[in-house]
Amino acid sequence: MSINNLNSLLERSPIMPEYFWKELEESNQAKAIHVPLALVLQAEKDEPGSFAIAESRAQILTIAKTHRVAFKMIGKQAELREKIQETKQQLGRSIDLLVICAHGSPDAIHLSKGGDYTTKNLCKEDFEDLSTTGKIILISCSTGQLFAPQLASITELDVVAPIVRSYGATILLYSCEEHGFEVSSVYKGDQQMRIFHPRQELTMPCIENPPNTSTLEYLMKDAMLGNARSQCSLGIRYMGGLYVEQSSASALYWLNKAVDGGSIEARTALGQWYYNNGDCETAERHLLVAAKVLLENDALGVIDIRSGGAACELLGRIYKDRHHCPEESLQIFNKIVEKYGSPEVTAKAKVAPLV
Repeated sequence: MSINNLNSLLERSPIMPEYFWKELEESNQAKAIHVPLALVLQAEKDEPGSFAIAESRAQILTIAKTHRVAFKMIGKQAELREKIQETKQQLGRSIDLLVICAHGSPDAIHLSKGGDYTTKNLCKEDFEDLSTTGKIILISCSTGQLFAPQLASITELDVVAPIVRSYGATILLYSCEEHGFEVSSVYKGDQQMRIFHPRQELTMPCIENPPNTSTLEYLMKDAMLGNARSQCSLGIRYMGGLYVEQSSASALYWLNKAVDGGSIEARTALGQWYYNNGDCETAERHLLVAAKVLLENDALGVIDIRSGGAACELLGRIYKDRHHCPEESLQIFNKIVEKYGSPEVTAKAKVAPLV
């Protein structure tokens, strides 16, 4: 293989739209072979579709501005080392930046159904083909971010954990002091990044966060293509005037589009909008639908489960204001708590005393 034939190393994930691959290929073709090399490893498991959203793609395409990018799928632990070694052999050089896209927990990252990469099996040798000055980016969910300190400890490399939220920077409330790490937060635009440093010197990663304009551009592209997650994110931005000019009309347009696509998050956001604007009847209608989907659907992702819980909380507020909770709603709340085993919904809703 020619050292410059990097586009042959793009294993096309079906969850990414065609324009993503086109931009990645054009970016690779425009760069000389001495430009730093990044390898993106995308887990086969992506049940909530998190890595297909505009914000995640914007990160990868932003990395592509300063790196040549190879993209490969990974489904089991052994493949992590294999893919790194394979890429090094194919291109004849070490990898400068490893990007891992996977959901997870503090103890594991989930690569496929039944295929986890756990802290128990984490070993430095899996990463020995990275350059000595290389860095790792872990794009994950909020719980998967907690795997980053373990990764930094074993590899002795800096691990960057971007916290992606389309509607603003979110502070992740946890401490890494028990791991002996120094932690710094970096804010740029609508993102926050937590950087785990295994050594005392603090060095910034060699990437920039995606500019807001780029993220918004990808959000709009996805929304126009019918992606409900991006339609919802766009609606939430317009609702709060977050990095766009506030527009209730645009917010309602995109949130209703997302609702048509089955988004519980959009249902809950619409309920919140109508509640804030004094239309509790319409708010209740949307929030009840979100709560029922949470109860009846067994294949929801974390975002939808949290959104359904938030819908229950807001419903409880509405019923508390009325001093009355319908029997049907109370039954839904109780069944949700029974199903998910969490007291959080009833603790927040506090509707039982009203009946």
